[in-house]
Amino acid sequence: MRRIRIMVAGVALAAGLAGCSSGTAAPGTPAAGTDAAAVEAAFRGHNQALLSRDFATACSFNAPETNQQLVEQASAGGGRVSSCEEALKKAYSNPRAVAVFDGVGKGAKVQGVQVHGDTASITWSVQPPGEKPVTNTSQMRRVNGQWRLVPNGTP
Repeated sequence: MRRIRIMVAGVALAAGLAGCSSGTAAPGTPAAGTDAAAVEAAFRGHNQALLSRDFATACSFNAPETNQQLVEQASAGGGRVSSCEEALKKAYSNPRAVAVFDGVGKGAKVQGVQVHGDTASITWSVQPPGEKPVTNTSQMRRVNGQWRLVPNGTP
């Protein structure tokens, strides 16, 4: 069960580190065209930045509240951090977690995108070695015209 929790945490990091995923898709109609493509591009860009350890770029794919949540969660574990980049560096200092995060970043397969005005959800799955596939839905919000990852439960 602990491994599943670590996997879910890794899944969340790949889509914004802390709580950006849930097990169910948001209601709505499938997105078409430019918005859906932009949501998927932001999701993939975030994953690629994490794989490249380009934490500044990864943080730029997050909404401000996501970055704040990352800072708060990283600080809660001891050792104060003051930025999203520092929070990600701290998360990536755990080799076991890195293996999970990288597995998510490399293996995430997009299942669908739904857009409702300035909010969107992207459903994706990943299959850790020797485990059943895990499906998650990450939430996004348009911020200054760009799609950004938001914590789970954010409208």
